[in-house]
Amino acid sequence: MADPNENTNCFECESGVCREVTEPYEVQLPDGDSFTISSLSVIRCDACGEISIPAASAKVIEAAILEYSETVSVEFLKEFLSKFNLDQTEAAEALGLGGKTVHRWVRGTQRVSRSMGFFLRAMVEFPEAFEWIQHRRWRENNEALENVAVQSVEHVEMPTSAMP
Repeated sequence: MADPNENTNCFECESGVCREVTEPYEVQLPDGDSFTISSLSVIRCDACGEISIPAASAKVIEAAILEYSETVSVEFLKEFLSKFNLDQTEAAEALGLGGKTVHRWVRGTQRVSRSMGFFLRAMVEFPEAFEWIQHRRWRENNEALENVAVQSVEHVEMPTSAMP
C-alpha cells in the first residue's frame, strides 16, 4: 500500500508532482457566495496547480460551510429528535416534510436549508411552538371560526326586497 504522505505524479498533467501544502482556500457556494478558509491542507501539483482535497480537509470545509451558512449540524438534529422524543419519521410528519427528508438530514446526505435551520432552532427554543405545530393546533382555531361563520349565515335573514 502506498504511503499517503508520499509525493505522487499528477493525475491531471502527468508531469508534475503532487505535494501536501497548507494555504488559504476559497469555498464557492451554490448560491454564488464564497468565503475563505485561512489555512487548509490540500494536495497541489507543482506543475499545473491542480488540487485534491484530503478527507480530513473535506470535513473542515463541510464544517465551515455549515457555520457560514448558519445551518444546523447532524448533532443538532439528533438533539432535536431526543428533546421531543421523536423518531425521524415522526419528526418529518410533525414538521410537514416528506418522509425521507429528515432521514437524509440525519445521515448527512442532504443539508438542512438555512431557513429550516432557523425554524428548527426556534422550535428548540420555544417547545410550545413545536407542540402547536406538531398537533396542528391552528386547525382547532379554524374549526371554531368556521362554526361561528356557519352559525352567522344560518341566522341572517334575507331582506324581502332582495327576493325576485
